[in-house]
Amino acid sequence: MMSLALRSDGPSDTVLSELADQTPNRARTLERMWRSGNLTARLFVAEYLMAHRQAEPALVTQMEAIVEEAAFDPDVAVRERALNILAQPQRAEFLVLLRQQLSDADPAVRVLGMQQLQRIADSNSVPAAIRLLDDPDPRVVVAAALVLRRVTGLDFGIKTSHALPQFGRVGGELPAKPNLEAIQAGVKQWREWWGQHHEEFPEPAKPSPVAVNLLPAKDFTLEDSEGRPVRLSNFRGKAVLLCFWKIGDATSFDDLVALRQLQEQEAQRLTVLSVAFNPAVGPQDGCGGEEHTGGHEHQHGHAHSPGAGVDLTATKSALRDLVTRMGVNHPVLVVTKGAVVFRHNVQEVPAYALIDAQGNLRRRFNGSRELPVWTAMIQELSNR
Repeated sequence: MMSLALRSDGPSDTVLSELADQTPNRARTLERMWRSGNLTARLFVAEYLMAHRQAEPALVTQMEAIVEEAAFDPDVAVRERALNILAQPQRAEFLVLLRQQLSDADPAVRVLGMQQLQRIADSNSVPAAIRLLDDPDPRVVVAAALVLRRVTGLDFGIKTSHALPQFGRVGGELPAKPNLEAIQAGVKQWREWWGQHHEEFPEPAKPSPVAVNLLPAKDFTLEDSEGRPVRLSNFRGKAVLLCFWKIGDATSFDDLVALRQLQEQEAQRLTVLSVAFNPAVGPQDGCGGEEHTGGHEHQHGHAHSPGAGVDLTATKSALRDLVTRMGVNHPVLVVTKGAVVFRHNVQEVPAYALIDAQGNLRRRFNGSRELPVWTAMIQELSNR
């Protein structure tokens, strides 16, 4: 059962939960799920431990090394759950993990780190929050100001509503534009305060970088909109950004202008690949894995379907028209079976997976990002 589940690209939460609950050694079973590299299984492990952290602290203690590793997982959703598990003020290593998040290239991760820090912030948190008042993303700036308000009790007018901490659409609507005027006014007052009080808050020692275990990306071959086969591993030597498009959902294309600019700017070290899928298309071979032919429902209500009713010729024609009309300057691949979609745990769009030049998955997240963020992520890969 375990082998079948982990060979599936989208194993069901129900099946994984049964396997964990019925095993005589849950820690060993959960570690096997984690080490499998299956993104769905890894997210399940993080969620399982978060759900059991109060009732069964001994289990979490057994899995502590995995949880700390999960705090730097490529998937932002896994990181969030790991940090929730570790969020105890008395744990010095938790503060070290948080401080590492604050220098991440992704503003969503920096916001996450600041939100976690706000729960346990003390005077040692002030210098880091002050630095992030200069962050280029207003959502990070607001999160930093909220940490300062918690520690000092001062309020210079910056509120969450001035830059909501969201990176994708909510209810089909784009996030409201940040209130830059109010944010800048508040930052100015915080700066004036810091000029008078900085000596009261010495800078903590800089933490050593945390080593991150690499997660190889599973290879695949898909056809582009012209019917030509494209294999992921053929791009080895360059970073690859997978952009998942849900056919018929305009949200998929929110970042298209930035991605076009990114491909032009980073052509020497990056290939952008869009992966277009029809929601009616189910996972490959009935259960998302190339070898697995057993049957069960996938997590989050994904249904099995071989794609009946999906006109592939019409889909490719529509994509060719879209590529021409919107000036897409990178290959658009077409999913006929859902394995690649399930493998990357795509439930919402826009969704992205960033793979380094050696073929390792380095990031997986939902929501929009701006061109400077994409550039920072690619530069980060080049520096490692």
